[in-house]
Amino acid sequence: LQSGHHFYLSLVEKFQPEKGKLLDVGAGGGGLLVAAKERGWSPTGYDVEGKITQLASKQWKLPYVFGDFTKIKWNPGSFDAVTLHQVLEHLKSPVSYLKCIHKLLKPGGVLFLGVPNIGSLSSRLKFFLEKAGLRKKRVGAYYDTHHHLWYFTPQTLAKVLKAQGFDIVH
Repeated sequence: LQSGHHFYLSLVEKFQPEKGKLLDVGAGGGGLLVAAKERGWSPTGYDVEGKITQLASKQWKLPYVFGDFTKIKWNPGSFDAVTLHQVLEHLKSPVSYLKCIHKLLKPGGVLFLGVPNIGSLSSRLKFFLEKAGLRKKRVGAYYDTHHHLWYFTPQTLAKVLKAQGFDIVH
């Protein structure tokens, strides 16, 4: 997984070459944090659940924060980059997170998002094959899970981000 994390961070670094403070929202076990530290970032992890964050914080000796993201007393403009990899689609209120993140980023800071694209050619083809009975594995079951609360296309994601004050750079 760390090679994937390094790839995501290389994308962040295209737009934020100054490696400063990075917040990984939905940090879980800390893989992206470890990769960020290896690349020269000063990373902090956030996750909603305290037990995982405490274990990962001890294991990796990296700072973690947990609790209700929008109620934490964050310092405005304190991060150069924020990452949400496969997280936004799980949040009950993604807009409240994005508003908070917009305030957390320094001017010129970068938000990296990775979400499933419900409108991708691959996704549409799989749904079509399932409905036609030509494919037995149900991709719809993946998108229909109880833990995916929101579905995005590049267009809908851009609209949500722009409404919260973000500029889309890629």
